[in-house]
Amino acid sequence: VIVKQANEITSKINDGKGTAGKLVNDPKLYEGLVETTANLNATVKDLQRLVQQWEQEGVSLKLQ
Repeated sequence: VIVKQANEITSKINDGKGTAGKLVNDPKLYEGLVETTANLNATVKDLQRLVQQWEQEGVSLKLQ
């Protein structure tokens, strides 16, 4: 039963079905996710620097 299910899952992935199948078979989707993650990381670093600058200049922030 487990082997049969594993084969069915593998077949769906190979056919590009479901999230895993799309990630495995669509390089543009994967590359887009990698690029988005890199951009998000850069944005977080920029925000951290900005908050640090504000703190050094005496600007107080209250985030809720």
